Amino acid sequence: MTSQDPSKKALGYWAISLHFLRLVEASCAALVATNNAYVVVSELPLLNGEYEDATRWSDHSVGIAVLFNFFHGIELLLKGFISIHDKVPNHHQLTKLLDLFEKSYKNTELANTVALSVREIDKKSPLGKFMTENTIRIDSWYEAFKYPESNSGKIFTHLALKYGGPDAAPSWQMLGDAAITLRLQAVKLSHQLGYS
Repeated sequence: MTSQDPSKKALGYWAISLHFLRLVEASCAALVATNNAYVVVSELPLLNGEYEDATRWSDHSVGIAVLFNFFHGIELLLKGFISIHDKVPNHHQLTKLLDLFEKSYKNTELANTVALSVREIDKKSPLGKFMTENTIRIDSWYEAFKYPESNSGKIFTHLALKYGGPDAAPSWQMLGDAAITLRLQAVKLSHQLGYS
């Protein structure tokens, strides 16, 4: 196989994407297991590090990074499948990548699941509220979850993604479940295409 072999390139993208999605699965499971705690009630004063330990897996501690990993996992999955038939785009715009993916894989389970995460974001979810408050679309995810400001200098407000407490735990559960589904559907589609 040469470095230009489409199967080798696709497998490379998929392998890395699964690392990001597995991190999301594990992080969301830990976040939900702690009920997204951000308040610690104690009859005694907290010792050094006790608050940080108790809230290690909460949206105010890891939520933004978890979202970045989720969407990066989606980006790499899509680029892996695109690489089989086309040149891999050098951008992070998920809606455009999904459009390109759907040219070859329309109406697949994977296309439909990615669409739920990219085109049909619940406006009442922490992510939906974040996008509304910052007047951005999902295609700005790469900047919005990686930097405090956009390339044009717009400052992002991340408060909608933090301190959701137990009320936000179901949203994080859904994100973790989506990461599992994406991973399983990607493997299934790759096997259907003859990759293993």
